[in-house]
Amino acid sequence: MKLSIEIFPPKNGDTREIATSFLRAGASHISVTYGAGGSDQLLSKQESLSLAILGVPVTAHITVAGQTRQEVDEILSVWHRAGIRRFVALRGDGDGPGQPFTPHPDGYPSSIELIERIAQMGALQISVAAYPNGHPDSRSPDADLDFLKRKEDAGATEAITQFFFSADTYLRFRDRCAAAGIGLDIIPGIMPVFDFGKVASFARKCGEPIPSWVADRFDGLEEKPEMHYQVAAATAASLCERLASESVSRVHLYSCNRVDLTLAIARLITAGLERFGKLDA
Repeated sequence: MKLSIEIFPPKNGDTREIATSFLRAGASHISVTYGAGGSDQLLSKQESLSLAILGVPVTAHITVAGQTRQEVDEILSVWHRAGIRRFVALRGDGDGPGQPFTPHPDGYPSSIELIERIAQMGALQISVAAYPNGHPDSRSPDADLDFLKRKEDAGATEAITQFFFSADTYLRFRDRCAAAGIGLDIIPGIMPVFDFGKVASFARKCGEPIPSWVADRFDGLEEKPEMHYQVAAATAASLCERLASESVSRVHLYSCNRVDLTLAIARLITAGLERFGKLDA
C-alpha cells in the first residue's frame, strides 16, 4: 500500500522538515493545502514552490474561490516551470460558514473549467474531491456522482475522498462510482482523530456521521493525551489495514500537521501490511 500525506504550511515551523519526515516514513508524495485567501494562500503558493525546488515530490492544491483566472493561471505557470506536475483541483468554500459559493466575477466558474485548464498544461496527475456521504451543497447523491463524472471527463485522473470513519462507507461509495461508469481511482482520505472534539466539529460541518463506536472509543480521553494518541494511531491503522484487504492500493492521510501521530500511523501501516505481504516494494 502506498501513502500520500497532506500538510498545510506551518506558520511556525519548517515545511521541508515535516515533508522530509513523512517521505522517510514511506509517503510517495506530499500535498500542500491551499489557503482560503490572503496571506494563507500566498504561503501555500510559496511552500509548494519551495518544496518543488528542493526536489520534494509535491502535489500543489489550487482552488477557484476568490481568485481571477489570471491569478490562477499565473501560479499554475510558476509551478509548472518549477516542475510541479501533480495538482489537487478544488472549487473552494463560500465566503463564510454556511454561505453559498459564488465564483469570482473574473474567475473560473467551477472546478470543471479549472481541471480543463490544468489538463491543457500537461499535468501528470489531477486529483479532485469526492464525497462518500455527499457534498453538503449537492442536490442528491446521484447529482454528486454526475458532477464527479464531469470532473473525470474534464481531465481528472483520481479522486480523494472526504474523510470517513467506517471502511464500509468507502466501499459502498467505490461500488456506486463503478456502477455510475466512473473510472477514476478513488483514494480513501483518512483523518486521524488527533482531537476528538475538533474532528467531530469538522465532521458535522461536512455532513459526515460519527459512528457511536468512534465516540465511545475516545470518550473520557480528553485529559489523557498519551492514551488518546495511542487509540487514534491504532484506529487509523486498523482502518487502513481493512481497506488494504479490500484491494485499496493507496490511502491519503490528512495529517493536520500532527507529525508524531502521522508518523506513528505510517509505521503501524507499514508493519501491519508487511506481516500480510501487502506492502508495495
